[in-house]
Formats: sequence, C-alpha cells, structure tokens
Amino acid sequence: MLRNGDGFTIEISVKNTGTRAGAVIPQLYVSCRQSAVFRVDKELKGFGRIELAAAERAVLLIELNDDELCYYDEEQRAWQLEACRYELRVGQCSGQLPLHSSWCFDGANWNECH
Repeated sequence: MLRNGDGFTIEISVKNTGTRAGAVIPQLYVSCRQSAVFRVDKELKGFGRIELAAAERAVLLIELNDDELCYYDEEQRAWQLEACRYELRVGQCSGQLPLHSSWCFDGANWNECH
C-alpha cells in the first residue's frame, strides 16, 4: 500500500493455487477508530474481480483518494479529512482481512504508522 500524491495505491497479488480456473474479489476496507464522529468499524472503499486460470498469478490495483476518506461536517457545511489513524485492510470478505497497513494523518501530512 503506497501513498501517491492525494491518495493511496493498493497493489494486491493473487495466485490461483487450485487445479481449475476460478475468480476472486479482493475487497478494501478502511477503519478510522479515533474518529470524532461516528463511523462504522469497517467501510468498504474498493474491490475488484480477478479471473484466474489454474496456477495463474495476477495483480489487482485499487486506487483510494483522500476524498473517499472524508466525512461531512454539518457545522462547517463541508467535507473534512479528519486527522486520525486510518487502517487499510484487504481480504476476501469483511471477516477475513489478512493484509493491512496503518497510516496517520496529522491534518497536513501522511505517515505510515507502526
């Protein structure tokens, strides 16, 4: 998961380990746990379908713009990118998200959190 200007590029490598062709739909979820406003635990922010022949490998790219991380502030009457820790997670369903990366936004700059 890489930072690129005004968003993120999530590169997902998938391999069909089976003996038959198949398809997979990797899903990207984002969490903002220290949010000042209510947010659901995992927000679906992107997904893509990959069809693979037996033993084939492929890469899926999902783009996530900062605008997609904003919430609407009713008092300011504007969309706000909140300063907090964002957790980006990828998997085949919301209950199985083995790939993850955490990024902190301080109101001006992004840094990968550890």
